[in-house]
Amino acid sequence: MIQPNMSAAARRAAIDDIVIENPRATAAHSVFDYLQEHAGLRASKSKRCVLLTGPTQSGKSTILESYVARHNTADSLASGQVPVLHVTLDANVTRKGLAENILEAIEDFGVATGSESGSETALMRRARHYLRILGVKLLILDEFHHLVHSESNKLASSVGETIKRMLIKGVCPIVLSGIEDAKRPFNANHQLTQRSEPCIELKPLNVEQPADAEFFMKFLAGFLIEVERVTGITNARSLFEGDIPEMISETTSGVLGAACNLIKAGVSVATLAGRNHIAIEDLIVATDQNFVATGLYTRNPFRDGLEPIRVDHGGRQP
Repeated sequence: MIQPNMSAAARRAAIDDIVIENPRATAAHSVFDYLQEHAGLRASKSKRCVLLTGPTQSGKSTILESYVARHNTADSLASGQVPVLHVTLDANVTRKGLAENILEAIEDFGVATGSESGSETALMRRARHYLRILGVKLLILDEFHHLVHSESNKLASSVGETIKRMLIKGVCPIVLSGIEDAKRPFNANHQLTQRSEPCIELKPLNVEQPADAEFFMKFLAGFLIEVERVTGITNARSLFEGDIPEMISETTSGVLGAACNLIKAGVSVATLAGRNHIAIEDLIVATDQNFVATGLYTRNPFRDGLEPIRVDHGGRQP
């Protein structure tokens, strides 16, 4: 257990590393496993893909990063193999830039790929070569919407054709991740849709729906337990009491990552005030600074007459 009296930066870093297992992540990882198993049975034949979508902070990155961490073990990397290659696309990237970004991600593993020279065709051929050399079994193209940077249906179809060709060439299956605009190449290119599994959508939770409310409460409980464990904050689980979960959900519009960020901000405010416990005033400040002032939400529900959070050193479970 990490001891109390950590700095605000150290606490934020510790919380940033928390990963809570949940049904959404499990379901997405199962699809990724399916893609790999299917590909392994087809050798050099065409592969399949899946699109993961959701608003900013909905948990896409956590799902992807936890999958990468599970498969890119120290042993596999030491042997020169990269089972899962995670590529984050540049803003307004072109089709040639897509190949460059893939090669640049490969260079992070110490391979000189010559990513800055060659035509689009040559770069894509080179990318396929190094994907094979590194034994990549799954390619993740994150921020996929950056490849669709105009309203042109022609561009969307062209992007879809590029991904379809990558699948036909059969190096490895592909996970594409992004916001709603990432769907456009699939909508414009039905042949790509036929090569894809059903879209995995991380929609905001509606806590007025029983299933969503149960999911949110279980996730929040697990997250708060981990916050206490890794930071030394003595009463994080008090945020599970009364109307606080509903206020967190309201402020963050049911987006799990945003809910986590609100709690992280509250912990930082408390730490900067020299405390190892969190108070309602910390959530008020965190909401004002990170949601109201930035325009992400219009009001601060934590100001509305809620009783102060009791500082509980008893280690009670949520």
